[in-house]
Amino acid sequence: IGESNTREKLFTHILPGHHELIVKGSKKYGTYVSGFDIKPAGMLTKTIFLPEINANTILNFDSEPEGADIYLDGHFIGKTPLLNFHIQFGKHNIRIEKAGYLPYIVQKSFENSQSYAIQYNLEPQSNQIQYIE
Repeated sequence: IGESNTREKLFTHILPGHHELIVKGSKKYGTYVSGFDIKPAGMLTKTIFLPEINANTILNFDSEPEGADIYLDGHFIGKTPLLNFHIQFGKHNIRIEKAGYLPYIVQKSFENSQSYAIQYNLEPQSNQIQYIE
């Protein structure tokens, strides 16, 4: 929607509905991810404070098939392949999903100033119903 290298505000017109806001900081600052809803004829004001980080923990995502949605701590961050995504170190919940495939869900701990490859082969979802007595 917009880009700014200063503390100025970005104004734009957004259609009603649910949206994800992703603000990527420089190497000194982390990434802000948040979902929000816009109602018809509604207005939303958000003040964002990017977390200052002392680490450069980097995640590289890939899947087979490609084009799967990636969620980090419940927030959509992009589609596979996604390279050089900076996060704060610590525990994070990851979900990779694509229509017609079983989702990959995991909680992982990431160390300070490390790079991680998260690769997963998604399994096709079965259309068969099993009867269990």
